[in-house]
Amino acid sequence: MIKNYFGNSLQRRKSAYKIANKKTWILPDINSTEALELLKNEKIDLIVNSRTRSIFKKQILNQPSLGCINIHHGLLPDQRGLMCDFWAHLEGQDFGFSIHQMTSKIDDGPILHVEKIAGNKNSYMESIWLASQKEAQVTKIILDQISNDGSFKAIINNSSSSILYRKNPSLIDGYRMQRKGVKL
Repeated sequence: MIKNYFGNSLQRRKSAYKIANKKTWILPDINSTEALELLKNEKIDLIVNSRTRSIFKKQILNQPSLGCINIHHGLLPDQRGLMCDFWAHLEGQDFGFSIHQMTSKIDDGPILHVEKIAGNKNSYMESIWLASQKEAQVTKIILDQISNDGSFKAIINNSSSSILYRKNPSLIDGYRMQRKGVKL
């Protein structure tokens, strides 16, 4: 968690994409004019959003021919909002991730996959590492399906009677988790 607050994750990502020989663009905001122009000029078919805290506006969501999918770090439809994996550890709940088509409503849209992670309930960082490995595997499978079929296969309707949107945890929440014996 400290690494996310103070580390240079952008530099780590840029290095990883460079090693993989992938194009990268640094934009001021996903909803910026520059982003919209880039999507139009590059003829982007699909955006895969992962571990970002951006809210995509309709203009961006509608630009790629196939739309946008999101790797959400909670078990939809019930775990919505920010850092759901953190809250699940703090509250002793199941945790994992969901992949869903994005709409203009946050954490909404047809769900393509939900995966519970049998991580270490006493180590938050170990658990999210395990989740990230599985996210990569599942995302590849979904991208292969989209590539073959040209469409998405929703498995679950994304509605819940008990919608609770989570917020960023505070330092006090981090101390609460440590007091429960969960390593950060």
